[in-house]
Amino acid sequence: MIQLKTTVGAAPGPSPDQTALQGPPEDQALRTLINAKDQLQDPRPVAPDAEPGARFLAPGFAPQGIGELAEYRKANAERRRLGLSPLPELDLDKMPPDQPLPEGLRKFLQNIDALLPEILRKHGASLEQLFDGEFRRGETTPVHLTVLGANAAMFGYLAFDILSKIEGTPDLAVLAAAVYAGAKSADVFTYLGHHFFDNYDLHPAMRHEALEFQAHHYDPKEVTKWEDVMTVGNSGMTMAVPVAIIAALAAAGVPSMGVEAALTTFCAGSILAPLIHKWSHLPHPPKLAELAQKLGVIVSPETHRGHHFGKRDQLLEGEQPSRHVDSFALVTGKLGGDVNALLDAMSVPRHVERAMWMISEKIRGPGQGIEPVAWQEHPELRAWKLPKGERKQALLSARIAAYETELERQRVKVRDVKAKIPANSPPERVAMLQVAEAKLSRMTRALEVLRDPSQLEALEKEYQKAQAQLIAAEGQLGRTFMPNTPFTSGDTTFDGPTFLKRTRAKEQAAARVEELSDLLQALRPALA
Repeated sequence: MIQLKTTVGAAPGPSPDQTALQGPPEDQALRTLINAKDQLQDPRPVAPDAEPGARFLAPGFAPQGIGELAEYRKANAERRRLGLSPLPELDLDKMPPDQPLPEGLRKFLQNIDALLPEILRKHGASLEQLFDGEFRRGETTPVHLTVLGANAAMFGYLAFDILSKIEGTPDLAVLAAAVYAGAKSADVFTYLGHHFFDNYDLHPAMRHEALEFQAHHYDPKEVTKWEDVMTVGNSGMTMAVPVAIIAALAAAGVPSMGVEAALTTFCAGSILAPLIHKWSHLPHPPKLAELAQKLGVIVSPETHRGHHFGKRDQLLEGEQPSRHVDSFALVTGKLGGDVNALLDAMSVPRHVERAMWMISEKIRGPGQGIEPVAWQEHPELRAWKLPKGERKQALLSARIAAYETELERQRVKVRDVKAKIPANSPPERVAMLQVAEAKLSRMTRALEVLRDPSQLEALEKEYQKAQAQLIAAEGQLGRTFMPNTPFTSGDTTFDGPTFLKRTRAKEQAAARVEELSDLLQALRPALA
């Protein structure tokens, strides 16, 4: 059996008794720079022997910057590794505002300001002052308004140009296909981009954006308080140049109507993705957005919930789902094909993470590749470092080890319930014990099959036998009239008590079939 070990960010080195797939040390030079910067932002001392994240346990703690959120995430992961309780949830509303202007853009605006007439400068007509005010998180700034206005003008021109090229019904079919292709392409783009920023900050220039993505996992509802213009303004800055290039090509008459429509839809979907994402977190989104969610046109709350809370299908009873490891697409819903379901089924995130690890390992040296955040939060995913032939057994071994822990917790729970039940205990307590013991029995059986896959065939036969018993019970019940109504058929008399007895038999058979079905649905993929 292969055991997997957690190594997270700046966590202390592993103890000698831990064995497994070893995570790489971080790039020391980059880490030194990051630590120095964060210490300047937060000079509060931390005792060297304090438990991980001790300073985050203070009542009313609020992060003082996006850099401190990175330390919070690392401390939380280290606490999980040590078996400590998780850190309290954060309220990102209490964070101070970010610096709205990058230094490069600030200098650019200063150069433009220098060209303004002296009389305007005397009256405070400064672009730098206009764009560099103090704004709370999620608040619209002049930068967002400017970008949104420019994008709206370019999209208006592109829409007019596309519609002017439609000459008949065939063109309408081409337009529909182009819009569909563009929307689904935007979904793939946001899937890959979302996964990347959730897991990597490869360059200091990416660090702020990556930490914003990861901070959303700690306070998912914060995004619902952001202003809509600000939300699309941020993504509009990313897509402004591609939209401008498409508009310039359209003005030159280069792309065909179909290509122009597909590219325009792709850019529009990419810009609207953060707003659609915000709607997926709102309890009561705008009526039109809610209708689009229900029709599967845009991402629904149910679909996006799988990203934050993990998917619960194909899980054994008692298993905890993995969070933030799939369902990254943020644009379209299930209508016309579910991009999330397709890319998740293909394990695209895991293949990307493996490729990043292998490429960075070749650059930085053996065992020193770059690990994604997903591997730090879910150490069993480090099995993707291994070749395909070894990976399956490593993943199964990690699953068995985690399930053994859950099974032990259930045993403790059964013992605790038994200890609280006296001789004259009420029926509710007895029923609670029966439920806990039944769950323990099911989990024990599941673990037996995981440890010995050859038992899966016996479980399949047991399921078929249970189905036959259910059919027989339904047949017996079908020959019984209503309760308390004696009825004679040949040599057999059916009455009320018989009806109730056969009803209970049918319910028990149906429950057994459902139990075995759920167990098989979880075990088949694990052992395939």
